[in-house]
Amino acid sequence: MAQIKNLDSVSARGARNVAEGLNSSSSISIFEGFDFNARATLGSVLNSIVSVDTANGAVRISAYNPLEQMRSPEGATHFSLQVGFLRIDFATGVYDLTQSPEEVYPLTNGTISPVLTPDSEPTATGTGMHFILIEFFQEVNGVPYMLNNGAFNVLHLLKMS
Repeated sequence: MAQIKNLDSVSARGARNVAEGLNSSSSISIFEGFDFNARATLGSVLNSIVSVDTANGAVRISAYNPLEQMRSPEGATHFSLQVGFLRIDFATGVYDLTQSPEEVYPLTNGTISPVLTPDSEPTATGTGMHFILIEFFQEVNGVPYMLNNGAFNVLHLLKMS
């Protein structure tokens, strides 16, 4: 956020802010592709093409085989995918986040082509941000247990609109 604030070219030093910094064309390149977990980047966990429909927040992942095209923690039997569509006004702090239902898939050999769509479009005005979340589980006796070792779970900012 400090990098974005520093792009503010109209406010006085000490009064620069993120809302003005977002007006710079350089701001998108700083935000897009940001991984919230440096130990588990999207590209290091998922080897497939991900596209975003910025109008409704739908995320499409090209057909892939989870066993061959995903890096998963030892003992994982399942993984989940979820997307979020956030609109935030950085000047006022008003925001609205909508999410897709969580989709759970077994880590088995086969091809999947996930399409994840948030339940609705955010109603707030401001900058649109599209996220993807990947989490891994181990199922034991029909009960899923989240694997939280930090080296595989992904939260990634796909696109800004």
